[in-house]
Amino acid sequence: MADVAALHRELIGKKYRFARPGLEETPWRTKEVTVGDPFGNRLTFYEGMPNPES
Repeated sequence: MADVAALHRELIGKKYRFARPGLEETPWRTKEVTVGDPFGNRLTFYEGMPNPES
C-alpha cells in the first residue's frame, strides 16, 4: 500500500466506535493498520519503510 498513514487518518476520521485501528511501526520495518470485519476476520494493510542504512 502506498500511504498506510493516510488510510489510518481516514478510518479514525470516520469516528466509528467499533473500528478504531492503530498505526503500528514494526521491528521488521513496516507500518501497519489492522482492521476487523463483521465476520471476525482481521485485515492488515501495510507499507514497507526505508532501510536506515540506505
